[in-house]
Amino acid sequence: MKQILLSYGGGGEETQKLIKKLFFKYFSNPILEKMED
Repeated sequence: MKQILLSYGGGGEETQKLIKKLFFKYFSNPILEKMED
């Protein structure tokens, strides 16, 4: 992922993609991977 776009901040599908592709790469654990609010 080279860029973070404004569309990622909307809280929808794009935000989920960002979390899965970027944040889980560095902060992955079983609790976070459930993606529960």
